[in-house]
Amino acid sequence: MPKRTTITNRQRSALRAQHKLKPHLTGLQIKKWFEEEYNQKITPPSISRILSSKYDWLDTANDTQLNAKRQRGESWPELEGALYEWIQRANTQLAVSQDAIRQKARQFWPSLYPETEMPQFSNGWLQRFQNRRNIKIHPRQSEEESFAADADVRMVSICQIIGKYPPKDVFNCDETGLYWKSSPDQSLIHAMPGQENDQARVTLHFCTNSDGSERLPVWAIGTVEKARIFDNTGINIENLGCYWRHNDKAWMTSKIFEEWLCWFDKRMAGRNVLLLMDNFSAHESAYKKVASRLQNTLILWLPESSTAKYQPLAKGIISTLKAHWKHQWLHYMKAEFDHGYNPVTTMTILKAIRWVVKAWEVDLSPNVIQNCFTKTLSGQTDTEAIDKVLLRDIQTSLNQLGVSNIKEPMKFEEFLSPAEEEVTDNIKNLDSITPGLFGAESNDGAYDALPKVPVTDALEALRRLRLFEEQQADGNQPLLMELLRHERLLIEKRMQDQYPSDLNSVFS
Repeated sequence: MPKRTTITNRQRSALRAQHKLKPHLTGLQIKKWFEEEYNQKITPPSISRILSSKYDWLDTANDTQLNAKRQRGESWPELEGALYEWIQRANTQLAVSQDAIRQKARQFWPSLYPETEMPQFSNGWLQRFQNRRNIKIHPRQSEEESFAADADVRMVSICQIIGKYPPKDVFNCDETGLYWKSSPDQSLIHAMPGQENDQARVTLHFCTNSDGSERLPVWAIGTVEKARIFDNTGINIENLGCYWRHNDKAWMTSKIFEEWLCWFDKRMAGRNVLLLMDNFSAHESAYKKVASRLQNTLILWLPESSTAKYQPLAKGIISTLKAHWKHQWLHYMKAEFDHGYNPVTTMTILKAIRWVVKAWEVDLSPNVIQNCFTKTLSGQTDTEAIDKVLLRDIQTSLNQLGVSNIKEPMKFEEFLSPAEEEVTDNIKNLDSITPGLFGAESNDGAYDALPKVPVTDALEALRRLRLFEEQQADGNQPLLMELLRHERLLIEKRMQDQYPSDLNSVFS
């Protein structure tokens, strides 16, 4: 038998093809075929390695790759596999440069090879990696440069379709990030451990119709399955008007958005509604999976790379909501400082969610929503919706905090609309598409547990509120009727709680 020599990519490809053609052959029969075909030795471990997923790329390799000599770098198959998966997903949304690949390799390395010194990832390694995986790097324009020349024309057609639906049946959905412990004091932010700051982030998903008459419950995405404060207070977050989901990055993923789309379509049962969406990767991926299951919803995609101009939620609605939220945050900060507390440490996700829901359901006026839909869909660039009085109040609050509590004040615009809260397909945000490599669920801290409110206490509070409203000169009659209905429910609950004990006493 001739001496053992290096096995080429073409020989590996042929061995894989023979295995697929005759899957009934045993390992020894495959070994015999190879050695007779190429007059070359091969070991069973080598056969198993060649038939593994590591060499799947050979099944679609071109002649250049098959003729290439054995290249270095194959001792890092896990790294190359993770990089290849990341590039495949990321490259459809943004330009992936060679520097970006090196950066991702450096980020992946410590988790994949924690006890091995990190290599330099030279140009030679990068080129060999690209050749092995048939990866080509193409320059791509920025969003502004790649703005579709026919976007305005396409919007005319889109608006014609929208015009066939009543305003109450035209919806738009979008996401934004919220760093709910973000302080206007730069020195305070820098003093916070980076991990804590990362964990104090949620992604918020909003959806409303064009006349503002139907705002769907907020979906919030955090880093933990359930924040401890909700357990300790006995509060069900969905009772606040919010649905909670989680992942390590607090990011909108295709899986979560797939669930949301089905949830939305089910809520629209019996209707025929239009949902405007942008080309965010999670949106597109989720839609492909559930499109055939949508029965009540027509998805209308806004022109690619033009959502900054044509998306109602992104142009005025979300910024107004955040202004109301941060106005509340500033008031809270001042009150905590006045009592000698650090608001960054006393702030909780429960407060953050309550303020989000209040801003969404109460503070945000239907006029703001209507104006933003009208202006953005017509292509008007002047879509600033934040009330000037609100902006002035926020600025005043910032100034008041700055007198004694802020060492390095943040610029007003940076505090109101920080760039890092924008949800887009970029290199940093796409880290979350390779799960399992980084991060762990955060510990949201310990909070004092609250006793569960007895139904008798709730009844007493309700009756006092009803009495207060009845004594007013212009009492709110719809509220009084709702209080009466809720009082009846509480009385029924009290009887249900008491019934088992009463029943047991009868038979004791």
